[in-house]
Amino acid sequence: MGDEKAFCRHFFYYQHEDLAPLARKAGFEVERSWTTAERDSSAELQRWRKLRLRRLT
Repeated sequence: MGDEKAFCRHFFYYQHEDLAPLARKAGFEVERSWTTAERDSSAELQRWRKLRLRRLT
């Protein structure tokens, strides 16, 4: 992807128990969370924590 700004992605490492308070502070609630295992382009298995958030009204 090189230096093309259209393809820039950032990843951050957080502990699972830290994510819900961060979401609430940003005005969201966690509707659902789950973990997946996916292989990257080098076939290395990586685990991802995913959250579905809903904006608080």
